[in-house]
Amino acid sequence: MSKYELNITKLPNCVRSVIIGLILSDGYIVFSTRSKNGLLGLTQSLAHSSYLYFVFNILAPYCYKYPVFRNRHRFGKSRFSLVIITRSMPCIIEIYNNFYLNKVKVIKPSIYNDLTPIAIAH
Repeated sequence: MSKYELNITKLPNCVRSVIIGLILSDGYIVFSTRSKNGLLGLTQSLAHSSYLYFVFNILAPYCYKYPVFRNRHRFGKSRFSLVIITRSMPCIIEIYNNFYLNKVKVIKPSIYNDLTPIAIAH
């Protein structure tokens, strides 16, 4: 995607909902050193690789590469995981502003005002 395309990208509601769900759980938004825009990341252990690939299939158009294998050493043990990272896009900043305060992820009470009721057919 070109810089222009990234700047005009608007997330469909279904993708935006997935990203919000990820932020409410294990997802995170960080800022690249090369861009002023945020990017979404998700790291999962190999035991949860099927879940990570499910999420990747939804977010693939917004990612610049396939999931990356990571081997980290912590407390004398190797930890194997997979990581997906989206491209840096202005539309990610909108979500960042709703969930981060002073670079800390928080669930603001206003999230409950943004929820629209779902009609259930009887």
